[in-house]
Amino acid sequence: MYQSLGFDRFFSKKDYHVTEENSVNYGLKDIPFFEQSMEKLLHLSEPYMASFLTLTNHFHFY
Repeated sequence: MYQSLGFDRFFSKKDYHVTEENSVNYGLKDIPFFEQSMEKLLHLSEPYMASFLTLTNHFHFY
């Protein structure tokens, strides 16, 4: 689906290290998700646009 919307790359669960300790219900907890995602962003060619979908409700991170 993401490719049909014009995205070049989508990172899914298979791209992350998910364990019982760093996950809850359907996936990674927010902090491990952001930590692992930042590592992936370091290797992308610039410029890029990134969007993160988290599992928990909270205010935006700035």
